[in-house]
Amino acid sequence: MMREIIKAIKERAKIKTKGKIKRFSLRNNFIYVLSALLLLTAFSCGKKKETQEISITIIGTAKIEGKEDNSGISVFLEKGISKLQTGTQSGYKLEYQSVASTTTEKDGSYVLFANSTGIYRIRLSAKGYIDVIVPNIVLSGSGVYEVSPVIFTSALTEGAFGEGTTTPTEVGGTTISELEKRGVIIGYVFLPGATEYADLSGTIVELLRAELKSGEVVYSPVATQIVQKDGKFMFENVPFGTYSLRITREGFPTYLIPNIVLASKIYDVGKITLPMTPGEQVIAAKEGVLDFKISWDGKLVAWRDSSGTLFLANPSLESKEAITRQVLTYDFVRGSTLVFMTSDRNLYIKQYGNLFSEKISSDVKYYLNVNDIALAFLTLDEKLYIRKFDGNSLGFIDSDVQKISLLRYVYGLQKTNLIQYEKNNGEVYLANTETSKRKIIPTDHYIPFSIPYYIHKDKMFFPYVFPNYSTIIYVRPYDLSSDPIVVDKTESGWLTIVGFFDLGMIYWKASSLYFYSYASGTTSKVKDFSYSPEPITSVGNEFYFKDGDKIYYFDGNTFELKEVDQMIRDVTTYKDTAMFYLKIIYFSGPSNVTFSVVKFNYQNKSTQVIGNNIEMSYPWWSEIYVSPDGNHVIVSGSGNIFSVKTDGSGVVKLNDKINRSNCSFNGFARDVTGKYIGKIAIWCSPSLTPSLILKPDGTDIFKFNPNTSYRIYSDGNKIVWIERLWVEEEWIELGRSMYISDLREGATPIPIDTDVYGMLVLEKAGKILYAKREVVSFFTPTYTLKFVSLNGDAVGTIDSGVNYYYYTTPEEDYVIYTKWVFELEGNTVKIKNALSSARLK
Repeated sequence: MMREIIKAIKERAKIKTKGKIKRFSLRNNFIYVLSALLLLTAFSCGKKKETQEISITIIGTAKIEGKEDNSGISVFLEKGISKLQTGTQSGYKLEYQSVASTTTEKDGSYVLFANSTGIYRIRLSAKGYIDVIVPNIVLSGSGVYEVSPVIFTSALTEGAFGEGTTTPTEVGGTTISELEKRGVIIGYVFLPGATEYADLSGTIVELLRAELKSGEVVYSPVATQIVQKDGKFMFENVPFGTYSLRITREGFPTYLIPNIVLASKIYDVGKITLPMTPGEQVIAAKEGVLDFKISWDGKLVAWRDSSGTLFLANPSLESKEAITRQVLTYDFVRGSTLVFMTSDRNLYIKQYGNLFSEKISSDVKYYLNVNDIALAFLTLDEKLYIRKFDGNSLGFIDSDVQKISLLRYVYGLQKTNLIQYEKNNGEVYLANTETSKRKIIPTDHYIPFSIPYYIHKDKMFFPYVFPNYSTIIYVRPYDLSSDPIVVDKTESGWLTIVGFFDLGMIYWKASSLYFYSYASGTTSKVKDFSYSPEPITSVGNEFYFKDGDKIYYFDGNTFELKEVDQMIRDVTTYKDTAMFYLKIIYFSGPSNVTFSVVKFNYQNKSTQVIGNNIEMSYPWWSEIYVSPDGNHVIVSGSGNIFSVKTDGSGVVKLNDKINRSNCSFNGFARDVTGKYIGKIAIWCSPSLTPSLILKPDGTDIFKFNPNTSYRIYSDGNKIVWIERLWVEEEWIELGRSMYISDLREGATPIPIDTDVYGMLVLEKAGKILYAKREVVSFFTPTYTLKFVSLNGDAVGTIDSGVNYYYYTTPEEDYVIYTKWVFELEGNTVKIKNALSSARLK
């Protein structure tokens, strides 16, 4: 297909072989060429049809493993038709009918054509093999659609899954042998400065797969999750390969974590703290600019070109500095410091402004940036070294090391300068990157490499589980100045660390709660319980926890356990000064109850009942929250939402205010800086996206349609959102429209633009940046990077033909992005991904 288009351009359009082409596509027997001057010209490629119709070209490859001649593989294009079905919940079901067919060429390539939009699939058939189906092909407009390649392997031969097996296998463009190699990607999302129990629900995590398409590395979404309340996310049954994670949350910039290589059953991303300002981002392309990164402070931009040369410049890109060639990987640390490794495995650091790079080591296997404190790197001869960024090298640490990692699991500390590493003999060590001290971890039992450490004050705690399910909890000084000692152990069962406070640690053993004293180094039983306690919070020398439907606190001064209240459903805290909990009072059976919200003051141990005698059904499904300003308590559950003033002066049933039932509490509305604006967001059935923003007293209600993504700005006075329109029967997206409005009841929204994919509110620059999708080209969709003023009265264009991703400096002075540049040289089309910069203010 590529050769056909190039030939048509050269022979029929008579374009010079070295002429530059911005974009081209094949449609209705015409080659459409968009030149560098942005002039659209149509050149006839055949007989012109009397009527114009939609023309979609579908290309792909199919090969048989071990064969050079891959001609003759049958390819069928089948369209999904909605058929009325009896006995089904929806009443409709997709049935597929063949609309086109072809066979592969010698190189395995094939071309199919479609003349209407819809949901399609491709069925491939090779003699002696099970048919392969590539499902879920959504064709929404004229252009070229590229299908993932398919390889017929021995796993796809007839009878591979039993004698006579011929059932087609739905692989989505991958082979059965690839499907056998799958794993799990897990992690946690945190907010900067948030407490241990901050509600993270509503944060979206997308899994992006790196694929080679037309010689170019392209990241495409393969799965999406909304994280749990505690921030946890998990992608299961993921094929081995290279991925990135894209994290989005209202009020925070989009954050990308690149180069996740899944090659084992579990990949633990660990703790991910979202940046308040745009953090490090990476994109990749075929030629020209391979990738680029922006320093955390936004003062520097580093990138590699197709030769592997590493460049460094300020955000204006006006005076670039070539550092070296053949760079494998690079990272910013401490703002103006660049760490990079060359293809000959040499490791360097470069201070911006210094004339020369400093070589740290040769023959490096890989390195870790330990919280901008030091570099820990492993050489090819399996020796571990630590180099501090202040220039004081700690040097050699150990030999025969097979892998190293940061100490990920911490409690009470946001950062740690400890690493753990494993030797070839199975021994696991801890090392301190500030003091170079190292200590061996006991190895007389099974030790997983990602050991859950807990750090509190100057102590480290780590429980180990023996093969016979016995457990030991060890403690050692955080500075590794002495060997670990045993806190407690059990011959059968688990020891679970519940929580910490100033004077010691609380842990669970068998059916009892125990206290470990830092001062005496001894343990004592607190009380027998039927279940493992649920920690709530610790304040000074008091530790609060929930057991069943009761709340207790342990007084670290008198070493006494005291009961606060009972019949408790859920608990929340506010700035370690007050605790609010939902108390259930059975009134006349489980379907008709009342609840009380009780304010509990820690220091004087007194309670104040607020919001008493409010009817609520099925309170077991309810939760309680306190607003960031401490003025309101929100109780949500069973489709009801109540707002209670913390001074006890008023209670509002929000369902009555919004006149909708079956709603749930989504979160506290924040502006783009993360500031609470005194309003809350609510989900209402049947939509799964927030459709209401209102004050906790039920006034000043702002309503907007579902299927939106939004940003609030100008101290909560303005809102911008993108509304997505769907054909829900076939789940085809028709378009996305952007609106701006005052965030107040009765406001009239201002329509800004259509086909909008992504937006970024920049209050310092006085603009909203967004990407408008262009016509799909032969290679990939491109976008026009545009802006609109915050009041919506001025719309402008920064550049066209750009990638979907774009990034701004923290001060919003510049936007950094890449754009596609196509050049025709001889019989090949070269792509040069050009790095560009635009001033925003």
